[in-house]
Amino acid sequence: MNSRKVIVIVSTVAGVVVIALALWHFVFPSAPEVMLNSSNLSQQRDAVAELSASADSADGIERIAVAARHENPKVACGALRALVAGKAPGKPLPEPAVEVVETATRDSRPVVQLTAVQVLEATTPELPEDTTVPEIVLRTFKQAKTPDVRIASANALGKFQYWQAMEPLLDAMEDDSVEVRSAAGMAVRRILGLDYGFRANAMLADRQAVLARLRREWRSSRRYHEKYAERVQRARRGEQ
Repeated sequence: MNSRKVIVIVSTVAGVVVIALALWHFVFPSAPEVMLNSSNLSQQRDAVAELSASADSADGIERIAVAARHENPKVACGALRALVAGKAPGKPLPEPAVEVVETATRDSRPVVQLTAVQVLEATTPELPEDTTVPEIVLRTFKQAKTPDVRIASANALGKFQYWQAMEPLLDAMEDDSVEVRSAAGMAVRRILGLDYGFRANAMLADRQAVLARLRREWRSSRRYHEKYAERVQRARRGEQ
């Protein structure tokens, strides 16, 4: 067999192998979306890591956006967690990533909404200068229909010390769910820096008395909290 025939055979075999591998990948994909749905925890972690590694690029964000809309909530949540995996706590997400997570807060599935709020909380510092994320979380808090999402949203608003959320949080301290009342009360405590003695499991009359005082004193001290937030922002910018 001459060398030309050998080259042709080798090239043909190589071509067949390439096509076979491509078909195998198509039929049995190893894409992150599939791995995120795996029962193997190691594969799930690898998929999150793979998506996270590409989260700084436009293509990577688009992949995450597609996965975050997946019909399987397990896949959608895994994709959202990829945005925060390996990132320093409180490091803000880039705008395209925030848009992906904001879309997830509007998802009809509570577990996806919950994960989205948790991602926003993890990647946003206290008293953020940009109010985009706090406003997203506040809207979610107002519109959420399940206690878990409202609790997570209240926790995030408390961390952000987002005084614009005070009125909805005060309203939530009258929620039917004791857990929601407790989360809202803790958020108010963090924003004010004061404990007014609100206990979510106290008798209704006791809760109402504390809440009435809170509403009265909050309205009279709101200007102070606005000025405090302004001072913090100026200090972060290095202004006097």
